[in-house]
Amino acid sequence: LGAVPPSEAEASYYLGDLLLHTQRLEDAEKHVKQSLESNPNLGSALASMGTLRLHQKQRSEARDYFQKGVAADSSNYLVHYQYAHLLSDDGNEGSAPSSSSRERFRAVQSEAKKAIELAPWFVESYRLLAYAANMTGEELPATVTQLKKAQGYAPGRQDLRLDLAR
Repeated sequence: LGAVPPSEAEASYYLGDLLLHTQRLEDAEKHVKQSLESNPNLGSALASMGTLRLHQKQRSEARDYFQKGVAADSSNYLVHYQYAHLLSDDGNEGSAPSSSSRERFRAVQSEAKKAIELAPWFVESYRLLAYAANMTGEELPATVTQLKKAQGYAPGRQDLRLDLAR
């Protein structure tokens, strides 16, 4: 019956994340940093700092925060999704995938699968999985099955139908 109040680190994170989502980046950074000073392994705060760094066009730092977030809190689906999304966009030249980009897309697939496992209703993870599977040419039948599952969660989403057609 009694709710547990958030820790100081969690309270700072919640405020910082809210400020981040309202585009008050300087204020957000202050609170998320405060959160990470109190608890350097708070996965949600690491993910927020990664997102903040993306807004600031600091992709390398963002990647570092997402990697730490995945390591610190493997039960946070958004950390896995955001890390996979960042990896999927790294070095996107539009050419055929090289061996290093195949490895990167395999990492995208792995993180997207983890996000799906943790939050099967979050259909954006399925789309990322499909994109990575198309880039590697691997696990296509399993990905089709996953996309059909995603359609069950969001039957009106035309983008999922397009992903299936690819």
